[in-house]
Amino acid sequence: MYDGDNIRKWKPTDQGYSFHVVSSMSEWITALSFICFIFTLVWELKDYKVHEIKIVHRWSIISDDNYGNNNDDNMLS
Repeated sequence: MYDGDNIRKWKPTDQGYSFHVVSSMSEWITALSFICFIFTLVWELKDYKVHEIKIVHRWSIISDDNYGNNNDDNMLS
């Protein structure tokens, strides 16, 4: 569809120029809409707090139990 010399520099006379312009504008509108959406989430989530979470994989608990190292620190609670 593109018949120009350099794909990075479109000219109004190139074939598919109007599709390229519409595509670029749609991409920018989508990006700006997504940024606005993220900013609204920041406003809504400002009252939440995140605390430290301890994550233990279940296989680490099973392997510790098999070797007789049954610590309460490794158990999920």
